[in-house]
Amino acid sequence: MKNLIKISTVLLFMAVFSDNIKAQVKGSAGLELGFALESNFGIMYGVSGGGEYAMGDKGGITATIGYIFNTTDVSGFDKYSLNFLPIQLGYKYYFDSNESGLYAHGQFGVHMMMSSIEYTFTTYDVDPITFQLTPREEKISESDSQTNLSYAIGAGYLVNENIDLGLRYNSIIADGGDFSYIAVRAAYNF
Repeated sequence: MKNLIKISTVLLFMAVFSDNIKAQVKGSAGLELGFALESNFGIMYGVSGGGEYAMGDKGGITATIGYIFNTTDVSGFDKYSLNFLPIQLGYKYYFDSNESGLYAHGQFGVHMMMSSIEYTFTTYDVDPITFQLTPREEKISESDSQTNLSYAIGAGYLVNENIDLGLRYNSIIADGGDFSYIAVRAAYNF
């Protein structure tokens, strides 16, 4: 009988605790639209998902992950792509409450950057007898990936419990120069 009471107490505690955690955690899925602040880069778009652990009515600890595409055509290349995989943790401060209204948001984490290029160039073979040049096209493909620290600051507005609109400034701290962009996120909270 004592064991049954102990097991029932543990199960009851787990049920109460898990409902409490569910009430404090909410997830989100969103669409991203960004604009690179660096020259030769333009419109960016992507998707993101996240979670938030409520810290009272005014704050929350956040975690987000996304995938962002850059759509710019860079002259001199046949194909060019630059994609980002941001993974960031942060804190949201709600000016009213965590169910609606204006908030400020800061994040810190990493951006994995994946780039690939393909270009064609012409070389010339020289005939050793006639010294005639024969053109030959060559195609080169290269790709690279790197992970860099990043941070973001921004603000947003919870239209209601489910609709979240946000604006943020992101900076990626990379070797050879930083990369910055501004992004707008429209998300559905669940």
